[in-house]
Amino acid sequence: MVVDPDRNLAGLFAGSPEAAWDAASDLSRNIHITCKDKPFHTILSCAPPMYDELWTAGKCMYKLEPSWLMAAS
Repeated sequence: MVVDPDRNLAGLFAGSPEAAWDAASDLSRNIHITCKDKPFHTILSCAPPMYDELWTAGKCMYKLEPSWLMAAS
């Protein structure tokens, strides 16, 4: 199942887990990912207040690291 940013159902997929996942991920990529022409110098992450533990803050940080930086470490 894929839900759009307005919380509306955008797609519901059935079949084998692999086929449903592939179809849902294709739709999700079109709805939730925005590509930009050039990289940003600084990006801020703000976790919702319901996540008040340090582990979540760490996840907010590492998910924004450039993929080339992660591959080099």
